[in-house]
Amino acid sequence: MNANGYKYMLEGDIRYDDVLLAMVTQAGELIKRQFEKFMLFGFSGGGHFTHRFLYLHPDRLKAVSIGAPGSVTLLDETMDWWPGVRDFRNIFGHGIDFDALKQVKVHMSVGAADTEEWEITFPEDGPDVIPGANSAGKNRNERLDTLRESLQARGIDVWHDVAPGVPHDMRGVFPYVERFFNDVLRDRLPEPGKR
Repeated sequence: MNANGYKYMLEGDIRYDDVLLAMVTQAGELIKRQFEKFMLFGFSGGGHFTHRFLYLHPDRLKAVSIGAPGSVTLLDETMDWWPGVRDFRNIFGHGIDFDALKQVKVHMSVGAADTEEWEITFPEDGPDVIPGANSAGKNRNERLDTLRESLQARGIDVWHDVAPGVPHDMRGVFPYVERFFNDVLRDRLPEPGKR
């Protein structure tokens, strides 16, 4: 009964990554295809889910596009889940496969005007406070920059688009996502980096 449960992969005994994998299997059965690897895009809460799913199942992904998540999980082993990954193995039963992670094409997108803080700031005295929850930055732009830097520090290439004048609106970033996935499929990606 937690509307945000999927963002963090766990809610009680529900593993939302397993839910998505079951959906992919079911879709394949319906059209008589197998999807060993697929591409995944998520915006806002979906951006939370997408990058955390990437950590759990890089072997299942060809490419991901992470759109404007309000909070991020850094590849930081000094903080526990979800701000960091120190206890990742204890929670999920396996570590992060960094070799597989480096094979996934990773895209990020956010509107340049997506700078509101009120909705994504975790109150330090709140009942659900998690140490490090606000450590990645004040707004979605800062948090996505910090996530990109965390991935790059582990040798993972990232294509990062900032949409001029766009607030927190998926329609404003979607053309960048579409171009990225088309470039992946056509094997014509430009050099990684922030644009």
